Amino acid sequence: MGFLWSKPVKYWVPEDRKLKDLLDEDQQRWKTATDLTGWQIQNSLDNNFADSVLNTVATTEINLSFNGLGDDECEHLARIVKSSKIIKRLILENNHIHAAGAKALAEALNPEKGKEDPCLEMLSLRNNSIGAEGATALSMVMTANKTLKHIDLHYNNIGNKGLEAL
Repeated sequence: MGFLWSKPVKYWVPEDRKLKDLLDEDQQRWKTATDLTGWQIQNSLDNNFADSVLNTVATTEINLSFNGLGDDECEHLARIVKSSKIIKRLILENNHIHAAGAKALAEALNPEKGKEDPCLEMLSLRNNSIGAEGATALSMVMTANKTLKHIDLHYNNIGNKGLEAL
């Protein structure tokens, strides 16, 4: 029970490291696991970010935890997930994602007829607010997408209705 009263962890990003700097870097230098935890990039996910991620060669994991991301940013992420052939793990823990964001991600993860499944193998939405509606949308993906092996929905207030769908 001690975890309920523990102090929240604050992540600090040096002032000299901004998302724009990362986007301007040579994509060959992006790591296999790109950790952007706590960068507070909630209003910075735009086409430049999507293009940079899609042009990278080595990125297999992107961690966007503690960034204040919401449903609008999930639409950009959905485009990345749908188009990317190299991203295997997407971590979106502790953000402000609701049912609309979960639906956008679910739509991107649903395979289209005659095309391959998106390459994403693991999606973590731990500690967001997707609710029963978002859980229901993601449950449809679990049966249709053969590549996706793990979805983490802990602490999302999905209730009995969402649990039944899963």
